[in-house]
Amino acid sequence: RALQRQATAVVEPERVDVTGEGWSLLLLVDSRERTGRSGKRMQELLDREGVPIETMALPLGDLLWVWRHPDGRRVLADWVAERKTASDLAASVLDGRYDEQKGRLVRSGIRKICYIFEGLSRHSGHGVPLSALETAVVHTSFITGLTTLETADIGDTVSTVVQLHKEIDKAGVPDTAVLFDTYLASSRRTTDDQVFGRMLRLIPGCGGEMVEELLCVCPTAADAARFFEDDNVKSRLQDANGGASKVTAPVVGMCAVLFSS
Repeated sequence: RALQRQATAVVEPERVDVTGEGWSLLLLVDSRERTGRSGKRMQELLDREGVPIETMALPLGDLLWVWRHPDGRRVLADWVAERKTASDLAASVLDGRYDEQKGRLVRSGIRKICYIFEGLSRHSGHGVPLSALETAVVHTSFITGLTTLETADIGDTVSTVVQLHKEIDKAGVPDTAVLFDTYLASSRRTTDDQVFGRMLRLIPGCGGEMVEELLCVCPTAADAARFFEDDNVKSRLQDANGGASKVTAPVVGMCAVLFSS
């Protein structure tokens, strides 16, 4: 149900004609990737490999491929990648950003989404056991349906990104694509369900899966006010999820207090 909600929330941006000569592939690197030592190292290695890169603040993802034309136009190459080290993944699983981020990527309209998990075999705790990280990776691949790649270290990650760049370049420019400016404008808008999802995450014990389940039945606070007035909330949640709801009784009780009139 959560995936259905995310899929139906995708609004395909308008695609424009991009036929003609002169297009070249450019890799955009999120500027936040430069703050760490490994991020700077990655850009140095990409430069050494001859991959044309540009640094900017990306609304989603760490790496985004675009086609650029000499006349200044830029269009999406329909590939975005998110790089997660073991510590990054552990932190985002703990605070719920991981599930929210996946949802935003799925709703972005970009057709090829790739997660690069770096150095999980060297995971040293960070408050989350390795088994939990492995479960997150499996969920991303088999449940969410996104491409997942695992790398040993920053050098291996760069080799993987270089290979991706070559494959995208080899496939060539499509006949139609989304203008990069259009993508930026749409991805920076915050939807009502994103705002309400962040509110739900503040409820003690309300994890990512519970948030997605609740958003399926009440995507806004106004919907929640109506939903939690019912005395049979738990059974309604079970019916909406094939008889198996993951929302706990304490979370249901807190929602009833917060949202029902």
